[in-house]
Amino acid sequence: MLTTVIGAYPKPDYLKITDWFNAKGGTDTATPTKFYEDEIKKMGADAEAIFDKAAKEVIKDQLDCGIDIITDGEIKRENYIHYHCRHLNGVDFNTLTEKVARTGNYKCWLPTITNKISATDPFLVDEWKSNQSLSNKPVKVTIPGPMTITDTIANTHYTSDEEMGYDLAIAINVEIKRLVDAGCEYIQVDEKNPGTMYVAFGSGNLWKTTNNGISWKPLLNDIPSIGIGDIAIAPSDKKIIYVGTEREALTYRKPTTRVIATEGKMVIPGFHDAHVHPILGGRSITGCDLSGAADLSDLTNILRSCQTNSKKNWLVADGLNLGFFDQSGPTLEWLDNISETRPLLLRASDGHAVSINSRALELTNISRDTSDPPAGLIERDETGAPSGTLRESAMVLAEMHIPTMTKQERFKALQAAITEMNRFGITSIFDAWVGSKDIEAYKAIERKQQLNIRVRAALAYGHGDLFALDPPAKYESLLLSRETLQSDRFHLSAVKLFIDGVLEGETAALVSPYPVSYTHLTLPTKA
Repeated sequence: MLTTVIGAYPKPDYLKITDWFNAKGGTDTATPTKFYEDEIKKMGADAEAIFDKAAKEVIKDQLDCGIDIITDGEIKRENYIHYHCRHLNGVDFNTLTEKVARTGNYKCWLPTITNKISATDPFLVDEWKSNQSLSNKPVKVTIPGPMTITDTIANTHYTSDEEMGYDLAIAINVEIKRLVDAGCEYIQVDEKNPGTMYVAFGSGNLWKTTNNGISWKPLLNDIPSIGIGDIAIAPSDKKIIYVGTEREALTYRKPTTRVIATEGKMVIPGFHDAHVHPILGGRSITGCDLSGAADLSDLTNILRSCQTNSKKNWLVADGLNLGFFDQSGPTLEWLDNISETRPLLLRASDGHAVSINSRALELTNISRDTSDPPAGLIERDETGAPSGTLRESAMVLAEMHIPTMTKQERFKALQAAITEMNRFGITSIFDAWVGSKDIEAYKAIERKQQLNIRVRAALAYGHGDLFALDPPAKYESLLLSRETLQSDRFHLSAVKLFIDGVLEGETAALVSPYPVSYTHLTLPTKA
């Protein structure tokens, strides 16, 4: 697996041009754009030498770190997008126009397109050649895509974004061809996701979405069709030019057309899961999984089967549907009926409650005298004795008695989860719960080249590692060194903090109280 750098390096102190990261008013305001040319002039005849010095330092830094595909850190660019626009005909940097940018997020002053867009000098080729001379490894060139530019520039010339985007695409294509002809192997085009996708089915109809799959529109309701063999799409304007048989679709093939044989498989965009716990899910797959139970009888049968097949001291299961029981969870009678002598721990599917039998209560020393922990709840019967269900932080009272997952078990759980996600077409995820041991599992999977999804992850501060708490120093170490934990497939990008629970277990904070019958679920608050 190859490594590279995404994004820009900060400007060194001796490079006296306004960095868009430090611009007053935000990254896409006029400040870096407005003063760029004046700042270049102030650098005088030494400007190019100063830029080369900065690029040399950036490239050396990456080479020293062992990066495979090098960049110049975009060291010459005051703004990733506007720097490129400086080398396009039709863009006026002396005329700044106020615009609502980034899909309505904020207003800013932007350079204005006042004439037809076209490519000018081969500036990217010149920069690449200069940078490549400083590196024995391939140097990558980054280019903003037409839709990205469209969203971050003003326009008084074109009648539509589509028309403007078409000319931008042609101009960018000119630069890409120049780079390829010059010998550049790695070109990264950054583009915002338009959210437009097409899905065709052999059983019939062609469906379109413009909002990333939230809603779909059938396009062939009025056309008699039994099934669809092929779709030909024109990338230049994102329109379908043909739907029908393979033979007829190939009539649209050009010498430059790339044809990919799917061998009867359906092609759809990869899915992104914005909140998932792969190791927790993989633990269910590789252990006793209750998630498939259709009803209480089915749940009981699955547990009895796990009871027979498991050789461990504790019978631990995941995926318990608390909806099979009343609001207090399973009764001790039902739990003890599964096992009286063997400690039993069933994790709820929402991850915010566990249910344990009498033997487990005994081993964990949870009794009627045990106080609810801060932000936790021990469910009790009418006499005040624990009824077996522990919610939120009270779960730790039982989980701490369960042997933690071994390194191999954690690896296998993650491996199983990735396989399952691949099966459903999930190509990227946000893992909303990782500790140091989970990160180790991801890295081990990645070293074996089995991490075939892209992962962004949140470090679970104060609750992570599947209840095997990392010491505070470990968390701080992970936060300080997270850059070294990043790769093409894994990125530790956030920290997860817990402030309340979930709706399913009635532990989440609401503006209005839960129904009166559920008030026993109200958690104690911590001052």
